Amino acid sequence: HVDVSEQEVALCRRAPAVTPIGERLNCWKPTIAAINGYAIAGGWSVAQNCTFRIAAPHAEMNIAEARWNQAAGFVAWLPRLLHTGHALEICLLGDRRVSAQRGYEMGFINKVVPKEQLIEEAIDWARTMCYMAPRTSLNFHEMAYRCWNMSFPEAQAFASGLEYNLRGMEDSLEGPKAFAEKRKPVFKNR
Repeated sequence: HVDVSEQEVALCRRAPAVTPIGERLNCWKPTIAAINGYAIAGGWSVAQNCTFRIAAPHAEMNIAEARWNQAAGFVAWLPRLLHTGHALEICLLGDRRVSAQRGYEMGFINKVVPKEQLIEEAIDWARTMCYMAPRTSLNFHEMAYRCWNMSFPEAQAFASGLEYNLRGMEDSLEGPKAFAEKRKPVFKNR
């Protein structure tokens, strides 16, 4: 469950679907798509906007807009996720569906699991993320997207500036302390 303000919802409705939700809302919480069936056109876009994608073996995906002469602005950043050839294969061959396994081979799908295990696997990933340090996780998520087109020196400078928010946090003391005491850390995002 994620708390979202009315302002964020309004922003999301107005924002063009060409960038990850984190960039549109400046909200870097990880999201998980559990694909159990078709993820075509808008369904692909929703999955593409998620941090992780887990699919059942029978799932099928594609971007069908070229087949119907429709716009799909989200294709603009698809090469950030996939090799350009794979991105073009998906959007230019709009009448061909990509299987979950092919999506995994292309790097779009993080994991393929049996249908019966799909939701539990997604929940397991979410549980795992809940044990990670929240501020560092948000930082990594933001860096992965914002630094994509930066030069190495620009990316290093951005990352250093962003990570400044870890200084003086209780969590920054808790992590090493838990490690030394051989226990799981208890992060409070403070």
